[in-house]
This record gives sequence, structure tokens and C-alpha cells, in this order.
Amino acid sequence: MSNAAQCYLQACLRAYWQGAPMPAPAGLADPAEVARLAVQQGVGPLLYRALKAASPAKVPEVLLAALRPHYLAAVAQAGLQVREVQRLQRAFEAAGVPVLFYKGVVLGRMAYGDPALRPASDIDLLVAASDFARAEAVVLELGYHRDVPHRGMVRRLYLRLQREHPYRTPDRLLMVDLHTGTAPWRFAPQPDVRVLLAEARHVDLEGQAVRTLPVEALLPLLCLHSAKHQWRSLKWMGDVAGLLRHAPGLDWDRVWRVARQWQCQRMVRLGLWLVHEGLGVALPTETLRIVRQDRRVERLARRVLDGIGHPDAWRSFWQRFAFHVQCREHPAARLRYLLLTPLFYTTRPLLGIQH
Repeated sequence: MSNAAQCYLQACLRAYWQGAPMPAPAGLADPAEVARLAVQQGVGPLLYRALKAASPAKVPEVLLAALRPHYLAAVAQAGLQVREVQRLQRAFEAAGVPVLFYKGVVLGRMAYGDPALRPASDIDLLVAASDFARAEAVVLELGYHRDVPHRGMVRRLYLRLQREHPYRTPDRLLMVDLHTGTAPWRFAPQPDVRVLLAEARHVDLEGQAVRTLPVEALLPLLCLHSAKHQWRSLKWMGDVAGLLRHAPGLDWDRVWRVARQWQCQRMVRLGLWLVHEGLGVALPTETLRIVRQDRRVERLARRVLDGIGHPDAWRSFWQRFAFHVQCREHPAARLRYLLLTPLFYTTRPLLGIQH
């Protein structure tokens, strides 16, 4: 991937999140290369919408033509997932099982104002561990099948370590992930899901109110999830940027309180540094001071940005391991990760865990 394509894509994203005009594509030998990178990074629909609204003189038609099929596919997929989220919400309400929808099309509505601008492969739900069996029964009743064929003790171990279970429809067009925590066991301590359920807010999704996390908990969760995957996707930076744009009354004291409880303060500071320096998103003065006082954050962020668009950037286990360790500032959090990671890799072949 050429440096010119990467620079132009990042310049477009900065302009979008700053509300500035789209930049002219100077020095692009192959505009379609930008489209390929944008799709790979999960921002193809967003880039198409932004460029479509820009001055035609600034946008090569070959770039729009390359992005258009991906945009139309994202619109169709988002429509399918929105209808499915509505069906799931009704089914869980009828069964009396409290759940929270997050990421996916719900986050697309919250952070982008349009679910189609945030491509998603699945529908994520958070449920209390004590309600997992009832929630699974609802999903299976709706025609889904377990996507991991474990039984008995192996299945219980999978659920304990991963805190999630995937399900698919027979045609494999839809996938649901039932989560009992915000991250796998080795990666973060278990939050009190019942507290999150009690603090749920509602998002209007095409005329139906859908339960989701309060923004002050969703922001740390997104940063935690993205750090787990080394922030490899520009889409994840956009998620945080969009959430900040659409939540001007954010309670920052509560954000940091949640981050402390989940032992992910540095991960949150890293996410905020990336959207501020990488996408040009403004942060409150006190929040920016908190971000900048952590000297390790800038080094981690530079490592993330250097890896964007390079598939081999995080191939090494030791690079990923070191990044995860450095994302944790407290000795207890580091020790937890150091002790549980060998267990993860020992059981991974047995359980078929991908990440």
C-alpha cells in the first residue's frame, strides 16, 4: 500500500471529523488504491459519503466508482442487521431477559448518525452471566445455531475464558455474539453487568427504542476492545471520534471511574490520543491534560499509527504481547495478563479460540 494512498485517506478522515472540506488528491498514482485501503480499514462507506458530498473537482470518479459497490453493500447489510436487532429486542423483552446491544448498527447510529456508515459483521449483546442460558434459549428459538460446537466441560471453559458465544443463522448471513463481559477473562476483570443493565440508555433505531450502554461506559469499552486488537482499524478510531461528537455532555469523571474499575485507564488515554492527534478531534482541556501526562501513551500511539495499512505490522506474537503489557499501567493488571496469557495459549487449540 503506497504512502500517498494512506496519507490521503487519513487526510480525508481528519477533514471529515473536523467538519472541513475534503482535500484534493494530489500525487495519487492510483485513486482506486485509496478505496482498497478504506474498505480494508472499515471506513469505505464513510469515505464514499464524505467524498460524494464534496466538490466534484476534488474527487476522482474512479475513486467513487471503486467505493460505490462497497457503500451499497453496507447499506443493504445495515438494513438487514437493523431489522434483526429490532426482532431480537422484541424477543428478549417478551422473554423477560434484559440485554444491551452495543457496537454494530447501534453504535453506527450513536456515533455516525447512520448505521450504514459503520460496517459490522455481527450483532453484539451484553447479558448477565446468570441470564446467559435464558438469553441463549431466545437466540436459538429465533433460528440461530451455535457457531462453536463445544459441549459439557469444554463449553463451560470456553464461556469462562472468552465471556462470549457466537451464533449464526443457517444461511450464515447473520451472526450474534452473546457476551457476559466486556473482554475475555485474561484481558480485563469482569464488570458488574447488572449495574450496566440498570444504567441502560435507549437509542432510536429506525423507530424502535433499543437498550444500550451509557456513553460513559461505552467509551472505555471501545478503547478496551480496540487495544485488544492493537487499534488495527481506522474504523475503531472513528467510533471514538463519533461518540465524542454526538455526546457533548459527556461525564468525564464517570468515564475515568469506569476505566479505573475495568483497569483500562491507559487504553482510554491511548484511544483519546489517537482521535485527537490522528483525526484532529478536540478534547476538553482537562481531558487532554490527563491524556498527555501519561508519557507512555504517545509511544504506543506512534506504534499504532505506523502499523495502519500494513498487514504484517502485528504478525509477531511478541509485538502484540509487549503492546498489551504496555497498555496496562498498574502492576496488578500487568500481572493478571502475564499469568493468564499462558493459560490462553495452552487452551486455545482445544477451544478453537481465534483471538
